[in-house]
Amino acid sequence: MLSSVSVTVRGVNHLLRKAAAAQRSARNEQIAADLAAAKAQGDLSREVDAQARAIAELKSEVEQYESWFRQVEEERDSYKAQAAQAAYWRQEAERARQAAGVRDTDWAEAPALDPADLTELASFLEKQSQGAIVFTREARQAWKRDAYPRIDAMRDALITLTRAAIDYSRLGCQLGMHPDDWFKQEWELTLASTDKYMSKNGLDTFTLDGKEYSRLPHLKLGDHTSPNEVGRVYFAMDSDGERFIVDHVGLKLYGL
Repeated sequence: MLSSVSVTVRGVNHLLRKAAAAQRSARNEQIAADLAAAKAQGDLSREVDAQARAIAELKSEVEQYESWFRQVEEERDSYKAQAAQAAYWRQEAERARQAAGVRDTDWAEAPALDPADLTELASFLEKQSQGAIVFTREARQAWKRDAYPRIDAMRDALITLTRAAIDYSRLGCQLGMHPDDWFKQEWELTLASTDKYMSKNGLDTFTLDGKEYSRLPHLKLGDHTSPNEVGRVYFAMDSDGERFIVDHVGLKLYGL
């Protein structure tokens, strides 16, 4: 993680070295000009001084290159150490997954989304996420009722939402940025976490197991189209339970 913001990766060393090389070149040109002038004038003392400065400049250049070589060797050793650490933690993570009986999910194995029944896909996603995402009874009923036509797009969105839910739980619900930005940058999903119309008209909450949740966060699948193609997934970001609770899958809850 740190190597991506290191001096070498950001290119600062490269720029400094170019600047140093340009300075050396300018000094060498000046020394050469002084030496030529001293010879032309037959000024031995000035010629010896110019030669001494040329020798000192060459020594300085050698020392600079030696310093750079040492730095490159240190950076090489550092990268080797980072690679070894990365390999170690990958092995530890794999051991932890095996010990917990968890395997990486092949999301291509997710069942197809039935145009009128969300149950099979929802059950698969709940199981694979180990509860990081759950679907309410209303979400299943909404999908059956709404007849949203873009089936494959909705299936893909629900799978990606499940992967985001797993990450949300893993992060302890601390995204480090606004949810709308996190969904766009990390998952390429369009999320709106507010909706004035829903808040004003009492569509912003739902109840599950006697507890009230906000369903203002919603994925947007298609806008600026006919009402029967404006897809939405409304869900709560439950920080207490470290999960997403999907309460509506289908069309937009209210008219365009």
